[in-house]
Amino acid sequence: CFHGLMLENLDFEHDLAIVRAGTHFWVIVAERAGRQCSSWLASDPDLV
Repeated sequence: CFHGLMLENLDFEHDLAIVRAGTHFWVIVAERAGRQCSSWLASDPDLV
């Protein structure tokens, strides 16, 4: 579900990953039971 993006920062304790793709940032919340994730796009890094 990471769509081949490079991980900038990953914190498994909070199941949170912040992924940078070009000028955009993806915030991915992954469930521990599986690799299911929900993601949303923030065009402004300050929103992340």
